[in-house]
Amino acid sequence: MESFFLDIYSLLVHRINGLGLSLTDFWQWDTWTTSKMYCMELELIDKEEEALNDDEDSKHDSEEMKDLYEEMWGDE
Repeated sequence: MESFFLDIYSLLVHRINGLGLSLTDFWQWDTWTTSKMYCMELELIDKEEEALNDDEDSKHDSEEMKDLYEEMWGDE
C-alpha cells in the first residue's frame, strides 16, 4: 500500500509545478484530498493524451498532407 501512495506522491509532485509538497506533508494529507488530487491529475493526463492523438490525426488528414502524399506516391 505504501508503494502505491509513493507512486501517487511522485506523480503529483512531478506534474504539478509549484506544489512544493514534502513527503512528510503528503503523509499528513487526508485520504479525500489525496484521492481528489490524484483523480484530477489522471483526468488531465487522459485529456492531454486525447488532444495529442487528435493533433496527430489532424496532421495526417490535412489537405496539405494529402496533396503531398499524392505528389509523392500518386503516380505509382
